[in-house]
Amino acid sequence: MKLVWNDISPICYLGDSNLVCYKYGIFYVYNASTLELVKKIKTPFSFLEHIAARVRYINRFLRLGVRCSMPLSASSFVYYCRNRIYEVNTETDMLSDGMVIAKGVRPLKFTEVKGINSFDDGIYFGGYLSNPTKDAVSIYRRKATNQWEIVYTFGEGLINHIHDLVADKENDCFWILTGDFENAAGIWKATNNFNSVEKVLMGNQLFRACVAFPTVGGLLYATDSQLEQNSIRLLISENGIYKSKHLKDINGSCIYGTSIGDTYFFATSVEGIGIYKKCWQFFTDRVKGPGIKDYQMYIYSGNIRDGFKIIYSQKKDWLPFSFQFGAFQFPAGINRYKKLILKHIATSDADMSTIILSETEL
Repeated sequence: MKLVWNDISPICYLGDSNLVCYKYGIFYVYNASTLELVKKIKTPFSFLEHIAARVRYINRFLRLGVRCSMPLSASSFVYYCRNRIYEVNTETDMLSDGMVIAKGVRPLKFTEVKGINSFDDGIYFGGYLSNPTKDAVSIYRRKATNQWEIVYTFGEGLINHIHDLVADKENDCFWILTGDFENAAGIWKATNNFNSVEKVLMGNQLFRACVAFPTVGGLLYATDSQLEQNSIRLLISENGIYKSKHLKDINGSCIYGTSIGDTYFFATSVEGIGIYKKCWQFFTDRVKGPGIKDYQMYIYSGNIRDGFKIIYSQKKDWLPFSFQFGAFQFPAGINRYKKLILKHIATSDADMSTIILSETEL
């Protein structure tokens, strides 16, 4: 393990050689191989980003900084920060004015679509919001800078929100991962530019996921439940009937993951039960949910052929979950390097810092 940067977030790979990071309202573009700084891009962000974010616990409590990102080209990327979606061009240093999609709606993750026959190329995301009453939830596609269109809407009473959209070129489809509880938790399949969206597996925490990878053997995913035992699983179709096959139990809910070639990485989180009747319970809760086996976060590495093993772990710090779950985050985009770059969140060691696991540690 190598500690690279304190209080800095790796957000996305850009082109064939660069890594974009973020700290206190400034983007840092590094050469991903040498980690040499290529350039800085300052943003006109507010007092909170420039000053308050330097106080780590304020930063965490207010969820400051870049929440998610995705490359647009070899020199530009889209990202979500401060309740808006922005775009940056690293050649011109231009930052878009940003836009609010809808009240309370944000992306948990962006998805790039390229070369799927029956879908328009572009950047997509599904609406992620607090939605206990299961109001309608939409999927959005980027048309141009600061222009997003709705391409599909789940009607009222179906889901709470969308965790991720998984583009599957081999099967010419989108897999839609939805949450969170009862019949809202599930996996959907979209085809023909969202003209057809069908339920695949629904209504069980075994089908609640935030991370999935299309593979030759099926859709590889890890469950995301603070309520029940979590596992790495494989969605397969047998004679047109979908089944979820158990591969390995894991010690916590999985919100983030990444891949390097045919090796997949699932990071578990430490979180509370997440269901509170009174406001003060949210601010003070430090008791892990029943589906979280201990106060360690783990990274599981492997594939369907070779199985999965733990390659790294860290302990959750002492602060309540209102100061964020214990987790590891990875840069978006394609990792072309034989090393794993990740950010610590709410860890007892190297909190809010970026580290590298070398090839020998994977």
